Amino acid sequence: MVAVVIAAFGALASKVIDWAWNQYYKPFALEVDAYYQAVGAQKNPAKGAIIDLGIPAVQPQTTNDRGKAYWRDLEPHPTKKTSIFVDYAGYHLVKGMFL
Repeated sequence: MVAVVIAAFGALASKVIDWAWNQYYKPFALEVDAYYQAVGAQKNPAKGAIIDLGIPAVQPQTTNDRGKAYWRDLEPHPTKKTSIFVDYAGYHLVKGMFL
């Protein structure tokens, strides 16, 4: 009987540890899309914009020709607070436009 209880406890502990790893510690990939839009015009990819996540340990990335910036194996985990900063020559960020 004791062996069954210990085995059940071990299985439960394994599930909790696995969940905690995936939620808080597992490195992840992140993709950010950046666009610019002039008054009355369609939105276009912001090629060459610098995207900074506001996390000191994470280097800013420059967007590619499709306006995308990528981070692979990013740490710390996304539950940490981030503030995305965008630097794109000749444009400014319009607050509330994150989609």
